[in-house]
Amino acid sequence: MKTSSNSLFLCALLLLHPSLSPSANGEPPPCDRYAEPVELGRFLNPSINESSGLVLSRNQPGVIWTHNDSGDGPYIYAATYTGADLGRWHIQGIQARDWEDIAIAPCAPNADRHCLYIGDIGNNDNNRDDLQIILVEEPTVDLGAPPGQQHTSPYLALLPFQWPEENYDAESLLVHPESAEIYLVAKVMMGASGLYRYPRESQDPRPTLERLAEATFGILPLIEQATTGADFARDGTRFTVRTYSQLYTFRIPPEGTIADAFTQPNLAARVANERQGEAITYGPDDRSLWTTTEGQPALIQNYACLEAQSPVDTDTDTDTDTDTDTDTSTELTPALDTSELALEPEDDPPHPHDLGPGDPSIPSTPHTPSCCAILHPGRASGGAALLILLGLPLLTGRANASRA
Repeated sequence: MKTSSNSLFLCALLLLHPSLSPSANGEPPPCDRYAEPVELGRFLNPSINESSGLVLSRNQPGVIWTHNDSGDGPYIYAATYTGADLGRWHIQGIQARDWEDIAIAPCAPNADRHCLYIGDIGNNDNNRDDLQIILVEEPTVDLGAPPGQQHTSPYLALLPFQWPEENYDAESLLVHPESAEIYLVAKVMMGASGLYRYPRESQDPRPTLERLAEATFGILPLIEQATTGADFARDGTRFTVRTYSQLYTFRIPPEGTIADAFTQPNLAARVANERQGEAITYGPDDRSLWTTTEGQPALIQNYACLEAQSPVDTDTDTDTDTDTDTDTSTELTPALDTSELALEPEDDPPHPHDLGPGDPSIPSTPHTPSCCAILHPGRASGGAALLILLGLPLLTGRANASRA
């Protein structure tokens, strides 16, 4: 039997990188602090030039799914953990207005099949009336296929929705890995970000999202406060939300709800080496955090857990302790080098909701990071850098980063 080079390489990678292997003891313990990122690879398909969502396959170990931001067609891309091309799938019968995030979960509550949930939720001008979530049954990927394979796949369902207050932009989609409950995080330039639930039980053809809670990420507008991606851990008790410069983790209390958890963000790591990061997912061990960034070839990074891990079953060769010698008393990853962020002005001014305060009736716990990133003055337009440093609203226009 012929064994593909991709398959052999994947086996070697899993052996050499324990953090890429699932835990031998079932559900891993939570992790609240992460090491500096390590490059896993880069997406080698030249069509992936604005990777905006990232998720690992549930059924096919070794497979990553991603998609581009606005400007691409209705395509999803499969790749290995190091970015080797495994093909492109054309989702038939739909358009791609502004795809911003991707998740994987049962296709419906209590369903056996897994679906990719694609968030066509980008809304830069805050005027879309066709926001929706697209469900596609996860395609089967041939790990031995040569690069450049083209496939087609139908969509399974479309879930249109509308916001209850302002017509928000969003880039963060969460789907619970067991209940298939759907949540979105509104993207704002500054201030509190709201957490919303999609009412799957609604009979309305375009249901209104339910606002659950809000939280404030960081202190600097845009680079610290604009949310750009999210993901659930596979055990369903933890989730993560990222901004351009920071990664936050959350734990759902045993007798609590996702709304309870959302009001207590934990600053787990600071982003490094990214031009404009908009995607995040949990690694195969369900503890590490993987990110990618726009640009070509897009970088895939692994943020390994710094917390002490549970003992590994001695009956297996799998070792999930990725950093046993790390001193967990050390500081978090150094502050973001914002010279990596291209903060160019957009043509459209900020929408009023981006600059307004949060709803005082919604539970909220502001979070202040331990330190602030310093903007590179050459990357900002006019006085925008100074305004952000002073914590004032960006009145000179949105940055390119907010357009994704």
